[in-house]
Amino acid sequence: MEKSHINLLIDRGNSFCKLATATNGIISPIAIYQKLTPEILEQYFSKSCVSSVSSIYCQVGTADEKAIEYLARHSVNFVKLESKTRVPLTSIRYDREKLGADRLALAVGAFYLYPNQASLIIDIGTAITYDFIDAEGNYLGGDISAGPRTRSRSLTEATAELPEVDFMISDLNNTFADTTVKAIANGITRGIIAEIESYIQRASELSPTFNTIITGGYGPFFANRIKNKTFAIPNLLMVGLNKILQHNDNKE
Repeated sequence: MEKSHINLLIDRGNSFCKLATATNGIISPIAIYQKLTPEILEQYFSKSCVSSVSSIYCQVGTADEKAIEYLARHSVNFVKLESKTRVPLTSIRYDREKLGADRLALAVGAFYLYPNQASLIIDIGTAITYDFIDAEGNYLGGDISAGPRTRSRSLTEATAELPEVDFMISDLNNTFADTTVKAIANGITRGIIAEIESYIQRASELSPTFNTIITGGYGPFFANRIKNKTFAIPNLLMVGLNKILQHNDNKE
């Protein structure tokens, strides 16, 4: 069996750690772990078909320190994505120290998939982030709001009797809900849809033409409910991480 070099792409989010590999530009399905350990990483490094590994670690949640030490020690090229990491964008009009590594990787992924085109990137997870890049590859900033489950949990914690609900049971065909559970689910879903559509309108004021890209764990649910044309790209962050890793390969 011929051995090949792989890129190991790691996204340490607020809730889980997501991991994928890239070989010759082809990204594998995403594996999800509650906690990333050296033992898990060893499974990737010790595969008989793998000759060597480069890796990139993107963190917005709590860092897996032992995993980071393992990556730094065993990777032929290791990048911990942070404020000083080189990225293939023209400029970043945002405080790099405060810009989430995941948002930066999403912008890189969007500009790689749609070069010389403006894009609005909407990532729907624990939080919802809205980021905009222009056709020249300038990152122009973005906003953050609460994700769907965060909204439901906040209602439960801030009130005496409202339950935490699964927003995915929402029924948008009816004008108003007839139960409290449906009312909360509908309110969350309709609120996020209206929010997304308002950002699409705002983006149209910045650029006459642009792509609307929806990603994140809850992205597909909302992408199918938006009136405007959207592109649902679940692995956009991994695409961006792979390009950043390649951009920093063996650079001083």
